Amino acid sequence: MKFAQYAVCGIFLTLAASAQTATPPPAASKPALPAAPKLTTLGGDAVKAPEHPLTPEQSKELYIAMGYQKNLEDNRVQQLAAQKARAPFIPQDVWDDFEATSAKVDYATAFYDVYKKYISTEDAAKLIEFAKTPAGKDFFDNSPALNRDTVQAIQKAQQQVGQEVQARHNDEIQAAVKKYREEHAPKPAPSLSSPTPGAASGTATPSTTPTPAPTPATPATTPQK
Repeated sequence: MKFAQYAVCGIFLTLAASAQTATPPPAASKPALPAAPKLTTLGGDAVKAPEHPLTPEQSKELYIAMGYQKNLEDNRVQQLAAQKARAPFIPQDVWDDFEATSAKVDYATAFYDVYKKYISTEDAAKLIEFAKTPAGKDFFDNSPALNRDTVQAIQKAQQQVGQEVQARHNDEIQAAVKKYREEHAPKPAPSLSSPTPGAASGTATPSTTPTPAPTPATPATTPQK
């Protein structure tokens, strides 16, 4: 249920950045990220689009049954209020325009564009039927909290693994970091006052323009009588 939160955070960051007078330095180039792994089923098979994907009508029913409509609206209102408190310098008419525009977003269509890649007409019909039962209603009502807590638990476990591995290899990692920085340290730019390469230490660099030789004096002419 993060669509509204991402949208509100996005405009907040954009507006807040435009209010800053200082221009940040250009970011250093980063190595290309590895390609995302392909999605697979729990059995390890590649995910395939259904031959008969769910219909738009089925998608709208699931969109409401799964709580997206209510949670998106609640989340949008809460996040907008929080961001307005953090950025009081932004004019109210900007927030009013954003609130009115975001309220018109057709999230149900975005929902359909995703779910048609994974859910067939037959499976959608069963899910809708399940959503109408008490068990299904309870499950979908608790889905947002269930998904949130599950993600947090997974992230916590992953962070713990990273901390344990880093602690065991801390000296090795620090040495590798130091070596990498030394090998990739930027070289100083040449300066006009720097000595010419190959010149002896303490010896002034010879001028590139040779000094002209003195012109010999013209002998005096003795007038004849």
